[in-house]
Amino acid sequence: MDIYLELKNYLPHDHGHYRSGLCPFHDDHTPSLLAYQDGFFICEACGEQGNSLRLLTKFKGGRIGHSRKYGQPDVHLPTWDQQDELGELMAEAHRVLLNFPGMRWYLRQRGVESRWQPCRLGWHEGWITLPVTTQSGKIGLMLRATPGIHSQQRFTSPAGQPALLYCPDLEKLAQAKQAFIVFGMFDALTFAELGLPVVTTTGGKDSFDPAWLNNYRIPFWIIRDDKEEAIQSKLLAGLDWRGRPLHLTYPLGAKDPNDFLRLGKQRDLLAQLPPDATSRIGLCGERTPASKRCGPDCVCTKPLGHFSDHMAQCGVKWKVRVRK
Repeated sequence: MDIYLELKNYLPHDHGHYRSGLCPFHDDHTPSLLAYQDGFFICEACGEQGNSLRLLTKFKGGRIGHSRKYGQPDVHLPTWDQQDELGELMAEAHRVLLNFPGMRWYLRQRGVESRWQPCRLGWHEGWITLPVTTQSGKIGLMLRATPGIHSQQRFTSPAGQPALLYCPDLEKLAQAKQAFIVFGMFDALTFAELGLPVVTTTGGKDSFDPAWLNNYRIPFWIIRDDKEEAIQSKLLAGLDWRGRPLHLTYPLGAKDPNDFLRLGKQRDLLAQLPPDATSRIGLCGERTPASKRCGPDCVCTKPLGHFSDHMAQCGVKWKVRVRK
């Protein structure tokens, strides 16, 4: 029996795409737990969240009344050649994040929640969907498993899809005087969040094809760690004069560019980038009035054009300084 169908025995209120009822993780007296058809649940009172299997196990006192072990099935996807079906899946996944803001929790954890709309991110069966626009006109798709999804792979893609160039903001790249190359989808979203032009590959780190960038006659800063030195050297040779090496020093607890956002260390990341790349990005740094602070260290650290989330949280109109 489907896990979601079994949850009907514990969550009596049907809302179409989700059901609600009393939360078993705290002393709940008003229905505050929401369980969605795609296998995710969240409690709006205590904040508990996870996959439907964990919820059903909790309701049953830690025991699952079936000999067959429940598990998250492989995500259901059209093949890459099924372009119409793939487009419909992307649109529906994006509507999930539009209609259910709570489903953006993983993007919030990674510090890139504001990218869900401009990058058309979505939610499909517990996976974050990242649409890809190709130079040939075909669409591509990458999916990132959220915590609680039992999968041997963190990322997956439609069958038959080759490695593709991913750019979170093609318009910004087209206008850029220089850009960055990173080796991770969420690292690319991190640079986009900071207002910087960036590209990456949807395949493995060694799948980046310099020919993808033949139409861009600008320098590209290649960000890598010590394990990617050979990959960087290959790209430098392929990009010729356009390739520029850039090595980042990571703070404690960080191993990739996205961790700077996750740890609130975006200042440290921006400080290591070439001066010209961030010349138009000014950090405010202004403290809010004590009565309106969201915390003792409430300081605007968002770059120019990306301070709306903090403004909404604190209720303060920030002064943004731009370095000429």
